[in-house]
Amino acid sequence: MLLFAGLFFTISCSSDDDNPENETDTSGSFTAKVDGGTFVGADSKATLTSDYMVILSEGQDGRLLTVTASLFSGVGTYEIIKVDGIDLGSAFYQSGMGSVWVAPMSENVQEGVLNVSKYSGGKISGTFSFTGTNPVDGTTKLISEGKFEDINSYVLQ
Repeated sequence: MLLFAGLFFTISCSSDDDNPENETDTSGSFTAKVDGGTFVGADSKATLTSDYMVILSEGQDGRLLTVTASLFSGVGTYEIIKVDGIDLGSAFYQSGMGSVWVAPMSENVQEGVLNVSKYSGGKISGTFSFTGTNPVDGTTKLISEGKFEDINSYVLQ
């Protein structure tokens, strides 16, 4: 969990020095249902390494939604699951009040899915859903109908 928080902070605070205009880029669309209510991302971006992908979206109301895929290789389906203590895919929802719900929490239980339908031209699109668990009180939130379209993607060297 601490590794995820560190990566989350690094990605959300990093910049692309080779392309300063990216700092003001608003790209594509990012929406989801959170326990039936609507989440609309006001600022969304994807950051990739050679085999890892993170999509971060912040709503105007301060809520955050993040989905990740380890062993990322482009278009395809990625499970949100923990195997042998390693998150192969993960997701994170933070309410405007600071409470968090994360997936996966259990070993060898698929708690969601991320489908990447397009990855080309510096843009990424797809869908996702997951059930997040609050690690403090054990409550759950269903994140469904997640959709991101033409989100700008930045590759870290």
